[in-house]
Amino acid sequence: MGATNFTYAEASWTQALADWIGAHTRAFAAIGGVTHYDTAILTGWAAPAARDKTKVEVAVPVIERWLLGSLRHRRFYSLAELNAAIGELLRQLNVGRRIRVVPLRSWL
Repeated sequence: MGATNFTYAEASWTQALADWIGAHTRAFAAIGGVTHYDTAILTGWAAPAARDKTKVEVAVPVIERWLLGSLRHRRFYSLAELNAAIGELLRQLNVGRRIRVVPLRSWL
């Protein structure tokens, strides 16, 4: 989530709709957000110099390498066990990062 400087990741069995929606629901919960009333999802800027989108695109391969590198010698016996390990690494990464929350009404 580029605008927040907060990183969230999780493993899933597939990229099917149910897994995709579940991952996003858990990501919103992780930052203290909600997935229902008075919430708007704002995409990256439409202009070529997309500020927030660029931060995310740069972070994805860095985080992938860091997570995979940190976990490469471990064996996991369930998806829940893998996600617990990912969650611990993300907690370490996100410590001290302040999440900037902008009320919906300020965008209107």
